[in-house]
Amino acid sequence: MLLKLQTECLNSGIFIVNGLKDNDMQTARRLFEDVDAYKRYSKTPSIEYRKVSTRDEVFLFMEEIKEYCKQGGYPILHFEVHGSQEDGIFIGNDQENISWPELVDFLRDINITCHNNLGVVIAGCHGIYAVTQIDALKPTPFYFLVGCERDIGAGDLEENISRFYKKLFDGDSLLEAMKVVAEKLPTFLAEKEFIAAMIGYFREYARGKGKDKRVDNSLTKWVEFNPEHTEEEFRAFRASLKELYKPSIDEFYRNAEIFLHGRYHVSAEDVLTFLQSLKGPSKLRE
Repeated sequence: MLLKLQTECLNSGIFIVNGLKDNDMQTARRLFEDVDAYKRYSKTPSIEYRKVSTRDEVFLFMEEIKEYCKQGGYPILHFEVHGSQEDGIFIGNDQENISWPELVDFLRDINITCHNNLGVVIAGCHGIYAVTQIDALKPTPFYFLVGCERDIGAGDLEENISRFYKKLFDGDSLLEAMKVVAEKLPTFLAEKEFIAAMIGYFREYARGKGKDKRVDNSLTKWVEFNPEHTEEEFRAFRASLKELYKPSIDEFYRNAEIFLHGRYHVSAEDVLTFLQSLKGPSKLRE
């Protein structure tokens, strides 16, 4: 059985943040001109360009985007910057630093405001490492992210970013747009990653040996606190644990409400049916 993933990319505006140095190849300006030109033959949303020189200017622009979301906007936030796997992104001639935790926390606020409709593109080296700051117990900071996991030439990066937007605004799905750049630009899609994580969790800890180990650990602790238990009480508690630790529809939805802001397309029932069909590694069909 294959589990089909469906997505919906709501977008009403692209905001390009140009944090490059003055002597860099000015790919941000060219991107603005290219995407703006798409309006002639597609339903391209509005586009805004902002040159920033300091980290404070970046945060100020993101505050404006947050206000835009409060008015019902659905943004793609595009960063043209230098980046580092460890340190985050760098802004302007002085290369002022914004760490990954700082950036992701602010993006999460924006994504909460637009109900999990924030798209992020980090056109700079190591941009995909923003995902390392994702916390499964908090709302996802973006619906999708397109980035890079290594150093990449400006021309190569510019070409792939342009292909992504053209595919997206030609009317193709977000998944199709991601596919055309997958060789050079890794991507993150919140719903896909959430479903894969839940399936992995259920397979590892909610059935088979993993489930048995959880039951045994809980039973051991229960016996320590209930030394005078009867055999009947032991059997009843063991049965309740086996039921508790089964893959759960409620657990799926409880986590989806938090991480996906309550916006998702695959049902828990479909996921659990898919889980029951698995014998080897799980696969999601896009």
